[in-house]
Amino acid sequence: KSLPDIRVQDRQTLLFSATIPKEVMGLVRRTLKEDFQFVQTIQKGELATHEKVPQKLVEVPGLENFMPALLELCKREIGKTALDANGSLPFKALVYFSSTANVHLAANIFENLKAPSAGLYTRHPLWPTQISFMHGKLTQQQRTRVSEQFRRAKSAIMFSSDVTARGMDFPNVTHVIQIG
Repeated sequence: KSLPDIRVQDRQTLLFSATIPKEVMGLVRRTLKEDFQFVQTIQKGELATHEKVPQKLVEVPGLENFMPALLELCKREIGKTALDANGSLPFKALVYFSSTANVHLAANIFENLKAPSAGLYTRHPLWPTQISFMHGKLTQQQRTRVSEQFRRAKSAIMFSSDVTARGMDFPNVTHVIQIG
């Protein structure tokens, strides 16, 4: 209603989306010009990404078991890549949580895995994997720095809220883990 009347003032509307459900197409047809162009970048009949990527579900009884289960998974997968000589990618995981508080908690737990009696130069139990975190309460400069470190890392775990879920490209990610 705030836009000028289309019969008086011509206008151009562009809509970009990774996914366009049928419900949205109804809105598109009502709001765009009749001769609008629809550009599809996925070939007809091509499987959606989520249908091509192997997925697993692990049910963990109780919140208190989430971090031990995640640690066990990470240790196992890091160990697999360390033993694998056939050129597989090193372990690189994005771990999603629903809140900033949980992102901080997980990052702190994983950063502090060294035994209290361990010396200054003792290796982290997930070495050489780098640990980082990302959420919407970081400044843009902090998010950019963390993103670049994660992109460059060979082996890494980034704990994140949904701030990294869309529109960010991270190469060589081997695991995407959703907690909760």
